[in-house]
Amino acid sequence: MGTSRRVLSITVGLAVALAMSGAPASATGGAKRPVPPPDNWDPRVEKIATFVERARGLDFDHPIPVEFLSDRAFRRKVATDEDDVTAKDRAEAAQFAGQLHALALIGPDVDLIGASSDLDENTVVGYYDFTREVMVIRGKNLRDVNVRVTVAHELVHVLQDQHFDLDALYDSAETSGAAFAIDALVEGDATLIEQDFIRSLSEDEQDEYFTGGSNPDDVVVGEPLPEGVPIALEVLGNVPYVLGPSYVYLLHLLGSSEVDDAFEDPPVTDEDILDPVAGQAHRNPIRVPRPKLASGEKRVGTADEFGAFALYLMLATRTDVETALRAITGWGGDRYIGFERDGQQCVRAAFVGDRPRDTDEIESALGDWAGSLPIGMASVERVDDFVELTSCEDTALEAPTAEVLEEAVYTTLDLRLTLIGDFVAGFDAPLRKARCVADGMVVDPELSPIIQRIYFQGAEPEDLSQDAQTTFYEGLGRYLGECNLSIEE
Repeated sequence: MGTSRRVLSITVGLAVALAMSGAPASATGGAKRPVPPPDNWDPRVEKIATFVERARGLDFDHPIPVEFLSDRAFRRKVATDEDDVTAKDRAEAAQFAGQLHALALIGPDVDLIGASSDLDENTVVGYYDFTREVMVIRGKNLRDVNVRVTVAHELVHVLQDQHFDLDALYDSAETSGAAFAIDALVEGDATLIEQDFIRSLSEDEQDEYFTGGSNPDDVVVGEPLPEGVPIALEVLGNVPYVLGPSYVYLLHLLGSSEVDDAFEDPPVTDEDILDPVAGQAHRNPIRVPRPKLASGEKRVGTADEFGAFALYLMLATRTDVETALRAITGWGGDRYIGFERDGQQCVRAAFVGDRPRDTDEIESALGDWAGSLPIGMASVERVDDFVELTSCEDTALEAPTAEVLEEAVYTTLDLRLTLIGDFVAGFDAPLRKARCVADGMVVDPELSPIIQRIYFQGAEPEDLSQDAQTTFYEGLGRYLGECNLSIEE
């Protein structure tokens, strides 16, 4: 996670613009311009390619070129060239930053272009350019275990491209929610194979990977974020690598061909990733009309899907995760538009639930969210059958902290999906019952910290104190009972 980033332009709901993040501009899609493939793999990656074929269960159609660049040359390649940034680019980036601020996800006056470029230089180790069909690696050799792990990850993308055509896959996404879902599928698949590769390394190599180890090629990544880079960009950039593996793991549990089937018939909304029950239903979101603008409001950009993930993140960072989870579990569809009013960037979004009571819950949650902001910044009202949110940027608003963002994404969403997978795998539980148990456990104030110790710190239940063991087993039994899930089931 964080050592390689995807090479495409994608909006994660409205939560983050990665069109300016994750790859040099030459690698962000467009018509294929493949470099002629070599007859054989570069000897430095051949063994890893063999491992990836075996682990993924697919064969490469042919080798691809691999470019090994020095740290300095790689930084130049992924950094944004200021000469290529137009006045229009800067204006659009400023507008989008204002919209993110209006949604209380970042602070005021963020330079998204500069922040994204700085983040790439700090975090990217390698990428697969599926326009040119070339892999670009930061480092001149593979002595660094971190680089080898990145090569394994990117080689999965090569397999995906050769078998499922990544360009066509991303082009099939009609909304940003669908693009989010496809990205989670693509990165989740690659990350699971990456994890298999890590487990195949020696104990010393694994220690080096997880602790940083030596770095003979001066591949310096994972440093503190450069000044001016919002923590939201780093956390959100990692979302496909965090939630994607749990989603793909669940696909594996549901059937041996489910992952390949998902590439052939991809998920349609980000709700499919956040909620396996919705993912199995594989239904299109409810059609929501574009919100109307009033006199004096000037539209910015085009209408798009706001997305269940963006809704969750907004709510979880300003209210509480239980409210946020309940709201997105009933998410049915939405539509948003950005606009400018009195020199401020604003967002108006209309939401609907699967059922009227779900719409009521979304309305209540958004009301709590608006109430947490400076007075007059946001408003929520019922318009026909939809809940409409309007929010404009306010310089008095501060960005959510790293702790709050990480708890929302890593601690809650990742743990929730992991628990669902474990209940499906261990108890052969139906998805709906597995979700019911997981939803209760991750928001339980006494139980959740214990579960985090088990899953994030590697503790076994037997290693816990007697009181913690009692809390864990009693809590597990309580939620199994509430959700009508027996161990035998």
